[in-house]
Amino acid sequence: MTWRSLLLEQLEFYWTTHFRPRIEGLTDDEYFWEPALGAWSLREGDDGRWELDSLPVEPPIAPVTTIAWRVGHLGRDVLGKRARAFFAPGDVANDVVMYDDQYWP
Repeated sequence: MTWRSLLLEQLEFYWTTHFRPRIEGLTDDEYFWEPALGAWSLREGDDGRWELDSLPVEPPIAPVTTIAWRVGHLGRDVLGKRARAFFAPGDVANDVVMYDDQYWP
């Protein structure tokens, strides 16, 4: 078995067993529901592109977020950043250093 097939198998397992069952049947209203005033969400911009609410610098107190924001964060910042760091063509991305053991407790 190759590392590629192991990685794909793991992603498929988490998608099928953990993620998909939890969002099955979720309505758009539930997905975008803002539990507090000023909650961060996923919003469609004037150009039709979807963007996650954010600030240039992480706020000292984490904002309340919608389910849409959390799912977008997982896709873009968690899986997307790791995929770009390790599998993008060309040179290794600068953020690959964040996965060095020295940064983990």
